[in-house]
Amino acid sequence: MKLIGIYNVSSHDDINLIEMEFNCKPSSLDLMQITQENTSLPKSEWQVPYEEKYLNDVGDTVIGDMYSCDDIVADKTRVCFFMFYVDWSKPLITPYGKISLPKPTNMPVRLSSIIDISVLDT
Repeated sequence: MKLIGIYNVSSHDDINLIEMEFNCKPSSLDLMQITQENTSLPKSEWQVPYEEKYLNDVGDTVIGDMYSCDDIVADKTRVCFFMFYVDWSKPLITPYGKISLPKPTNMPVRLSSIIDISVLDT
């Protein structure tokens, strides 16, 4: 598992785009197991990935989404997803362990040109 980056999303202060890579097939990765602990809520209400997009190896092309991940033939998974209300003091919990979060940076052009943030306005 590798955290590639956490990015600011323009006009959405409470949402970030997270980009990660996993050494497993997309069909075997349960993204709903990625979360952050929030002791003020039951675990069933903790934040999870939203509008995930599967990317090619270099991260500049969308090759699938939550509806087509079973069709992606790959031995590793590069994915980005939106997450609401990220708490920088807490690690991201994944099926492969916890990972500390750096402060977000600006979204790279390679992602801003392929990730539709208008889905956040609905």
